[in-house]
Amino acid sequence: MAKVTVHHDRLSRYSALLMILLGLVTWFFYGFPGVVIIVVGLIMYWFYLRQTRVAQTSAKPRIEKGASYA
Repeated sequence: MAKVTVHHDRLSRYSALLMILLGLVTWFFYGFPGVVIIVVGLIMYWFYLRQTRVAQTSAKPRIEKGASYA
């Protein structure tokens, strides 16, 4: 059986991680606004993980109901 690969969007992962890093730097210099940015970055990363998990489960080969073999 062929190995099924799923395309992962690195832009989403890196933008979330950089948002968390920006939040840490902002928190160090300005306090509370940095915490808000960290939370936004964590939510972005959570959505990235969720999207990746859904893409991997939907990549499994399946046969639609009523499909005919010719």
